[in-house]
Amino acid sequence: MNEQTIIEQAELIIKQLAENPRSLRRCLDKTTTEQVIAKLTALSEQSGRVDSEADLLALADGIQRLIEDVPTLKTLFPNLKSDRGQRELTIAEFNKITADKPKPTAKDKAGQLKNHITTSREALRKALLRVKKS
Repeated sequence: MNEQTIIEQAELIIKQLAENPRSLRRCLDKTTTEQVIAKLTALSEQSGRVDSEADLLALADGIQRLIEDVPTLKTLFPNLKSDRGQRELTIAEFNKITADKPKPTAKDKAGQLKNHITTSREALRKALLRVKKS
C-alpha cells in the first residue's frame, strides 16, 4: 500500500459517509453515534492542521481507523482493503524519506476531506437529535 492509496481510500470513505448519512445512522446505536460524532470532530480539527504530506497521511490513517475501530461501520465498507500495520509502515517510511515541507496540494486535499468530515458529522448530529425528540 503506497501513500497515494492510503489517501484515496480515506477520501472514498469520508465521501461515502457524507453522501449516505441515513445508512450511517442506521448502522449505529445512540452511544456509538455520539462516539463517531466525537471522532469526526477530532478528524475535522486535525484536517485544519495539515501542513504537509505527512500530516495528510496521518489524517487519512485516522479516517481509516474510524472505520476499523467501529465494527458496525465496517459493514458499510465490505470491500475496504485495510491493513493497519502496512499503513503504519508506509507512513513511517514516507516520513523518513520526505521533509515535512508545506505543500499546497496537501492543504487542498485536507480542506476537501474536512468538508466531507463536517458534512458527515452534522448529518449524524441531526439524526441523533431526531432520535432524542422521538
